[in-house]
Order: sequence, then structure tokens, then C-alpha cells
Amino acid sequence: MFMYPIFITDDPSASVDIPTLPGQRRWGVDKLEEFLGPLVEKGLTSVILFGVPIKAKRVSQLLVDRASWEHA
Repeated sequence: MFMYPIFITDDPSASVDIPTLPGQRRWGVDKLEEFLGPLVEKGLTSVILFGVPIKAKRVSQLLVDRASWEHA
């Protein structure tokens, strides 16, 4: 069974190219039906979702926040 990879982002109206994955985009939930509709009509029956937040903090900032919280 073919599973089409879908990269979801936290911006509901996003449709952003992924430079390191030519031909792939990050999609907001408001854009998914428009994108997936034609693929479903062609026979697509399954997808695999990858959550890719745009607005998330960097891991280094999360570690700083955690260290500050643990020593408070």
C-alpha cells in the first residue's frame, strides 16, 4: 500500500516549499482538502502525517527554559 507523506504545520493557511525535499510542501489544515482532493480522486487511500511546527522554539531555547524552571 502506498502512503503519501504529508507535512503539517501549525499555520492553518500555510503552503510552504520544503527546500531540502524538492516537490514537498508544509501544509496548514485549511489547505489540505484542496491539495488532497485530486489525489484521492486518482485513487490515494492513505497518508502519513508529519507535524512540522513553524512557530516552535528551538531545542536550545527549550533546554534553557527547562534549566531555568528546574533551578527556580
